[in-house]
Amino acid sequence: MDVLKGKRKDYSVKSKKFSEVKMDAQIRSERQDARVWCLEQLIRLEGGLDPRMYECADYATSSGTVKDPNDLYTLWVEWKGKNPTNNPQLSNRL
Repeated sequence: MDVLKGKRKDYSVKSKKFSEVKMDAQIRSERQDARVWCLEQLIRLEGGLDPRMYECADYATSSGTVKDPNDLYTLWVEWKGKNPTNNPQLSNRL
């Protein structure tokens, strides 16, 4: 509640202005497949799942630049360097 004005702010989805343009189902499916491929490659490389892999795979897929595993591994090494973490889940290995 906004104390100064005595009104509640509307945070509902109805009040947000979202684009009416939807992503084509085929493009969505292709991106999902590419993201899964990236995750599979990174998991094989690291021997386990690092939560940062989701963001890295999403970035690689959205940019459309990574199609080769070696390029993906290079991106991943740079990603880990720029996004350090102390997450205890990193000790979970396959």
